Amino acid sequence: MELMSRRKLLENIRNIAMLAPAIALLDYSKALAKSVVYKAADLAENKKNPSIAALKYVKDATKSKARTVAKNGVAAKDQVCSNCNFYKEPGTIGKEAVGKCLMLQNQLVHANGWCTVWTKKV
Repeated sequence: MELMSRRKLLENIRNIAMLAPAIALLDYSKALAKSVVYKAADLAENKKNPSIAALKYVKDATKSKARTVAKNGVAAKDQVCSNCNFYKEPGTIGKEAVGKCLMLQNQLVHANGWCTVWTKKV
């Protein structure tokens, strides 16, 4: 068995030290990608929030009568909460996709929902 020179050992230690931040970032990105599981009681429609009615929020965008105008180059039929700029922290309730809406004070909304302040995600 051949012994490693001190110079080679120090080079290996340096190389490992240089990789440590990249490895830490990979672990952090995996943590961010994990989906959050929410409770049904946290959904916006289960709370008494006057903003829900004011913004004409519906949990199923296809049932909205107000969703008729293209905004920011996105056809009305393609406007849903999940592609809105105010939709954050996506997660699930059972098998249903949900996320927090900044316009509804971070209350949960359905990913396929819609409201009048829909804005294209940047």
